[in-house]
Amino acid sequence: MRYSETLVRRYREKIEAWDWDRLAQSCLDDLTRGEGGSIVGRARLGSATEVLPSGKIYTQGTTNQNIRDILRDQVFLRALESVGMPDRGLYVEGFSDNLYVCTVLDDGTEAVLWKEHDRNFSVK
Repeated sequence: MRYSETLVRRYREKIEAWDWDRLAQSCLDDLTRGEGGSIVGRARLGSATEVLPSGKIYTQGTTNQNIRDILRDQVFLRALESVGMPDRGLYVEGFSDNLYVCTVLDDGTEAVLWKEHDRNFSVK
């Protein structure tokens, strides 16, 4: 078995243990208008230093990265994107040095339904 396959399996086991239902619900607590008027919800996973196996941030001209760090982080992100996220309508985004789990509520239709059930509903 290749090293990357072993890593994917190890990372998937850890990631699958996360509370994905809570993360999906948390996305609805931070709703913003996306491109084309869609409503996007985001839940912060943490900073790159907290989430990625290397604990490092990638910046141009950095000298603290090595091939092993890069491989481990790429494999981790691939495992993260494959763990039940498509089934829940979730995807990963990175802003600055933070990683987020996101969902898109198409053209606000589903968001209107959530508004009826949640008095704290608001879109920024």
